[in-house]
Amino acid sequence: MGASGFLAATLDFGEVERGFRALAKRVRVLTPAFRALQKPLRRDQREHAQRQEGPEGRWPPPSTRTLTRLRGRARGKKLRARAPRLLGRIPSALRVRSNAYAVWAISMPHYSGAHQDGARTGHGARLPARPFLWISDRLLGIARGALEQYVASAWKK
Repeated sequence: MGASGFLAATLDFGEVERGFRALAKRVRVLTPAFRALQKPLRRDQREHAQRQEGPEGRWPPPSTRTLTRLRGRARGKKLRARAPRLLGRIPSALRVRSNAYAVWAISMPHYSGAHQDGARTGHGARLPARPFLWISDRLLGIARGALEQYVASAWKK
């Protein structure tokens, strides 16, 4: 402390500035972090179909007409004790991709939008919405952790 009562201090932010520059170079492209999220994203979307739930809760069950039609097809065969698998092959027909800025999933069958949003289909049948492409809180937590870890590892270098 000087005679005038003021405190003099010198702060060196060189290390912090170097860290920010290195972070900016490394984090500009998040390709590795988004690539690592592809498998969890695919797993998350498939689990929605297995649990038969959307972001608002359980999907509507198959209609009695659908169940009757399926039983008619199964004449002469042993009927399954459980309900038919909803959405058919849609949950397994996902294309999951990533780039430097995002990770995303696309459902490949042309009729998947009708299942996602609900629609009138051929012969005027009404298909209820069974949203299967949505992000669960669990996946958001995984993504947050992966991105935090990637940014933190860039800061340490």
